[in-house]
Amino acid sequence: MKTTAGKVALIGLLAACGPAPHTYPGPPEVTLGTGVTTFVPVGEGADVPIIMGIQGGYHIWGSVRARYMEPQQIHLLFTLTFPGGEKPFSIRHDTVDLTGTRDGLDPGEHIGSAVFLPDVVSVRGQPCLWRLEVTDTEKRTAKVERMIHPL
Repeated sequence: MKTTAGKVALIGLLAACGPAPHTYPGPPEVTLGTGVTTFVPVGEGADVPIIMGIQGGYHIWGSVRARYMEPQQIHLLFTLTFPGGEKPFSIRHDTVDLTGTRDGLDPGEHIGSAVFLPDVVSVRGQPCLWRLEVTDTEKRTAKVERMIHPL
């Protein structure tokens, strides 16, 4: 009886653990982008359009392309900081599902997170350091940053 009870307990524990983590052929790969309808990669020194929202606030669109990460419930952390500054003037957290991939082996995308600009006058045309940190449910993390010019 003890053996059967032990097997049942072990099976229950294994079922509660969920599926095994996916094995990927390399470290997470992330590309920072912009765009609200299509993904537009952001290169170093890129001009990124400032958008006036329907409620009168201003933002830039943050997008991401990633692979070798679990594509469901990805956590995104966008920050904007002036060069040499320690404290970001804009922080945006999102939890999203990547589209275009089911297993994380092919690149998946999320398009259109509004990264707000609290003081558009002080930001317009100024160099800003745009950082993106992406973390999946298995705690794999990738970071990318670009110097941009919001215009």
